[in-house]
Amino acid sequence: MADTPRSNDPAEVGKELAKMMISRREMLRLATFTALSGTFGGLLAACAAPAAPTGSGTNTSSAAPTTAAAAVGGALVVGLVAEPTSMDPAHPTDNNTISRVHPNIFETLVKFKQGNYEVEPLVAESYTVSDDNLTYTFKIRDGITFHDGTPLNADAVIYSFQRQLDPNHPEADTGPFPFASWYYGSVDTISKVDDSTVAFKLKAAFTPFITNLAITIGGHR
Repeated sequence: MADTPRSNDPAEVGKELAKMMISRREMLRLATFTALSGTFGGLLAACAAPAAPTGSGTNTSSAAPTTAAAAVGGALVVGLVAEPTSMDPAHPTDNNTISRVHPNIFETLVKFKQGNYEVEPLVAESYTVSDDNLTYTFKIRDGITFHDGTPLNADAVIYSFQRQLDPNHPEADTGPFPFASWYYGSVDTISKVDDSTVAFKLKAAFTPFITNLAITIGGHR
């Protein structure tokens, strides 16, 4: 049965109604708290470690758990949203191939530091920039090889860029190279200083050049 005010005085009726509303709010709050306590109590109990079994029928062992030895060789299967469109790093335009596949296979002369856009050496051991900002010289790390064991040297770096930029290169027809002119169009010449050093001379000072080399698009690996 619903509560009703016991007075005919409007002022007293208002006070009684206010008290009734407060008491009902408190009751609802208490009921809600009680229900939630039961719910979360069950969840916590479910998450807790099970109690140790007791009784004479329990079979226990003090032996430490064993860890399986790591397997060597075999195949690793990786699921992707789609098939890679090309295994030539200078060809693709799709994000799946560029962002998920190629960075795990190919490397760039320089890369971005973890968490920011500051450039640091990767395949290159070090690099210098001339005072006029036109020449970038890269010293290639010793001991780097391609997947087939071929050494990575200055000739390989020059080949990677020239086939994309020089229309008269013997393998220019292995394109198209959709990002070449966009990222490396500022390059005038690429020359070999020695077997482990290569120099890029630009047509004009172009500050984004070094960051463009760190972007995993275009096939400069």
